Amino acid sequence: MDETNVCLAESQMTSIGNINTGPDDSVCSPHLEAVRSRICLVGVPASDSRISEAAQAFGVPVVSSETGAEFLNDGSWDTVFVLEEFSGPVYDAIHRSEQRILGPTALQQYADKGEGLPSNSRPLYSLAMSGLVICFTGFRKKDELNQMITLIHNMGGSIRRDMVSKVTHLIANACGGDKYQYAVTFRVPVMGEKWVHAMWEKRNEITISAASEEMMCYKLKPFHGARVCFCGFPDDERQHMTEVLQENGGTATELEDPTCTHVVVDESAVQNIPEKAPLRAPIVKAEWFWVSVQNEGCADEKEYLFEDYLETMLSPNGRCGSQTPNASSSTRARKRKRLREAMCRLIQNESPALHKRRSSVSDAGLLSISGSFLDCTVSPEKQPDESESVANDTPRKIQSPRQQVFMELVQTESNYVGILCTIMSMFKTPLEDLSESEGQLLNNTELKIIFGNLPPIFEVHKQMLEELCWAASHWKEDFSIGQVFLKYICGAVAGT
Repeated sequence: MDETNVCLAESQMTSIGNINTGPDDSVCSPHLEAVRSRICLVGVPASDSRISEAAQAFGVPVVSSETGAEFLNDGSWDTVFVLEEFSGPVYDAIHRSEQRILGPTALQQYADKGEGLPSNSRPLYSLAMSGLVICFTGFRKKDELNQMITLIHNMGGSIRRDMVSKVTHLIANACGGDKYQYAVTFRVPVMGEKWVHAMWEKRNEITISAASEEMMCYKLKPFHGARVCFCGFPDDERQHMTEVLQENGGTATELEDPTCTHVVVDESAVQNIPEKAPLRAPIVKAEWFWVSVQNEGCADEKEYLFEDYLETMLSPNGRCGSQTPNASSSTRARKRKRLREAMCRLIQNESPALHKRRSSVSDAGLLSISGSFLDCTVSPEKQPDESESVANDTPRKIQSPRQQVFMELVQTESNYVGILCTIMSMFKTPLEDLSESEGQLLNNTELKIIFGNLPPIFEVHKQMLEELCWAASHWKEDFSIGQVFLKYICGAVAGT
């Protein structure tokens, strides 16, 4: 097989089955160098003097045709076809022949840059989304998703399945889900699907950019798609909140509405959970509503549950005093559980699939479903669970007082290492990744000030926890706990 055929075969193989996509995939320079290049202006572009002038700027032969059919099977030329319409029988015939296709806008943009013809493997109409990396969430209709993916590719954008640090924009059709909360937390713009279609309508504007302030009017509003019931508020306050809700994309509804998505209660007036509230609608405090408005993104409902508030009030430390001694601890336990689950979903290593470059559009349905790919990946730092299993293996009633105190010490150290792990994984690493991009939140100096001493402290305590866990599983009454601390004290002091 000659060099040209090998290159074509490799290009076809890379277009099948991969998930993540980019604008410059499957570039095969040996094939391009083996034949001469030319530009074919098809249809309307052939009679446009500006497009003809841009084509001449590349220093290659320029031909014109009504359909381009006579230039499709000429193997002695590498022909770049320029079409005004990216649909219809003429476009389909050229696209099926696996020829390079440019739009008039992309041709003029590359000519203005003074660069050569691009080695694009996908039809490229403009560079309006060049450099953008986009992820989807919440879309269930495959046809709609396929259409948006095609338009993004035609404007030079890339697609990623998961919310990784390289993602520049999230496209959502509702406020909620793990990808959405990640985007809100790390200030990734959350856009509506109208953003893509609006950019396509402006595809002939040479200077337009999808990331410009002009296009930020298509950001998804905080309560987009939400149907909210306000419970317990005075009439004037409820009216004001309804107006704010509508301005931010939501719709006010009644408690009996089965399509209600959120119930917002005035905790100062409501003492019990509303009985008629829809089962699937989270019941949240008013704080959730105002935080969402202030942050321009729907806050995580789990952090503002009215049920947790009630249990806090009923706990011994709450204002209502004497009921349910374990209510406060059970509330904290649920919060810790939700935090662990959220971290499992958000803090995970990148899959090898993230480094594959092209994808079949038939896989597009997989790109959108929020959370379906966020398996609870266990962190390498398993010491906290390990210590818990050690403590549970030894019934407390047969432990000596000294061993019981030691087990509490192991649990405390386990919790501390878990907190350090969370800071490292959920804050330090993402912020460092952002510092290398244009959307950095903190510069390297600020990151060093905040996190500079954290890695050595984390490593010291992780090693110390391993030794404490070993001692717990091989417990002896004469075990010297102090020796473990003395062994690691130098490293701990050096870290601080």
